[in-house]
Amino acid sequence: NPHQRAAIYQQKEVGPNTLVGSKLHQGKELSYNNLLDANAAMGCVQSFNEPACVIVKHVNPCGVAIGNDLDEAYKKSFHTDPESAFGGVIAVNRNVDGKLIKNIINNQFLELLIAPSFDSDALKALEEKQNIRVIEMDGCEKHTNDYSVQTIDGGFLIQEGDEKTIDRQDIDIVTLRQPEDAEIKDMLFAWKVVKYVKSNAIVFARQQQTIGIGAGQMSRVMSAKIASLKASSA
Repeated sequence: NPHQRAAIYQQKEVGPNTLVGSKLHQGKELSYNNLLDANAAMGCVQSFNEPACVIVKHVNPCGVAIGNDLDEAYKKSFHTDPESAFGGVIAVNRNVDGKLIKNIINNQFLELLIAPSFDSDALKALEEKQNIRVIEMDGCEKHTNDYSVQTIDGGFLIQEGDEKTIDRQDIDIVTLRQPEDAEIKDMLFAWKVVKYVKSNAIVFARQQQTIGIGAGQMSRVMSAKIASLKASSA
């Protein structure tokens, strides 16, 4: 809110491979909400080893996908929910070239783009859109958050960071029909995404792409209905 003052504090030793230590190539100073969205987007995209793209709006992913390259990953993530992607924050986990930048800026309005590196052609193309905040965060490795902090009236809560991962052997199939390998793969993909969706959180995924996301509802049934509605038009 414009009537609230805000500040960012950094840990004693931070490097260029952290959000706080990252480089702002262009655009206005990052706002409170920009930093929250960038943190969510980069955390999610760092969950994937394959070329990946994450689009975040109001701290919730609205489109996530992996592809053979960033162009494919971006197109798939955008088509999850083009309406919500407008004015979003985009994070990718590979070097950005001029082709990808042209595809993005010809396709949508965005607030912020964050990536591990940018080609000179990419930075030149971005000069046409000086209002886009461009962050270079060195490296794509996933960082471990030792703890998370939440203030409450009269104090604060601290808990360990959520670093749990699962793989195929962790899944207990309880349905009569056994899922196919591709479906298992999509389940594991969706598991990585749903961590970054506000509860109650539902993620529908197909072919390594989110096709419907339901977030932040008091009823998980309503979140599922929203995800289903999004999936019907994806």
